[in-house]
Amino acid sequence: GVGMQKNITDTFAKNDLFTSIRVMPKNVHPYSIASGNISLENQPDVSVPLNDSALKIIQQLKNVEIAFQEILIPVRIKLDNFQTTISLQAMPVAMNRYKPYNEMLYGRFFSSDSAFEAVIDKRTLKKLNIILQIDKGENNISPEDSAKGCVLVSPDSILGRTITIFSAAQGLSTMGSFISTPSFSQPKTKVKIVGILDNGSEFSQYGFTGGLIIPIKTSNEIPQLSFSSVWDLLSTEKQQNKYNSLYVRVKGVADVDEVGAEIIKMGYGTFSISDQLKEIKRVFLIMNGVLSAIGTIALFVAALGIINTMLMSILERTREIGIMKSIGGAEKDIRRI
Repeated sequence: GVGMQKNITDTFAKNDLFTSIRVMPKNVHPYSIASGNISLENQPDVSVPLNDSALKIIQQLKNVEIAFQEILIPVRIKLDNFQTTISLQAMPVAMNRYKPYNEMLYGRFFSSDSAFEAVIDKRTLKKLNIILQIDKGENNISPEDSAKGCVLVSPDSILGRTITIFSAAQGLSTMGSFISTPSFSQPKTKVKIVGILDNGSEFSQYGFTGGLIIPIKTSNEIPQLSFSSVWDLLSTEKQQNKYNSLYVRVKGVADVDEVGAEIIKMGYGTFSISDQLKEIKRVFLIMNGVLSAIGTIALFVAALGIINTMLMSILERTREIGIMKSIGGAEKDIRRI
């Protein structure tokens, strides 16, 4: 149990998912959202809006490595004749210092916060019916993928290609001379693929977000609806809050509670998955106790078995030992039998 515990806890400790905190204007817990048990009307008012000033304060907190606005945009992407729908993620170029963005599978991270460049992962490429050819001459397409129309492409031929992003934007259309009704369009933005990420672990932060990543300032150039994540739909204070959710990364798992407590004192709600690591450690603690009890019982039973075997061996040979002593047998001879 100890070896398994060390492997799992060390993996989680190194994972970015367990060193990240989501900050929201209101203390809305995601589990309440999932269960549908949420009432925004009963939430207390927030005295401090989530804006640039709050972001700067959070960035200056002890053990905070980076903090920025969390942006997820539902888009449709097209590469050549293949297209799919995904969630587009935006982040600053400073994230290239952290895993997994400092360990690109192929290529590099984008060069600046305003570059029209993008990083894509293997899972998204597969949605576009593209499978990377790892070694030249090797055909690693399964029969199932081949039946779906997937094609084998070398990584070098993906890097540098232009991918088109179709986003949803809302406007007004005029009916007659007086009536204006909401209308939706799909403006397109073109970016160049400069890097390819591995799919990564399901327990990693980027396993839960978009498969296409662009610079954070470039995302402002993409026409979109008036919300950037699910928290925007839950917010009732759009006039006060410039941001509806922030991503905060701390130095280690041990710093999550301390930083989270400081952010809560500022009047915001937080959510982190590091609490699950505590639950896992608690489970392993119980498992270690149970295994120790079982080991103690097994050792006691084994000791009783050895003692019983020795006693039975002596009792069964009492007559022989008596005869040997009566005819002058030495103690060492008796021990040999």
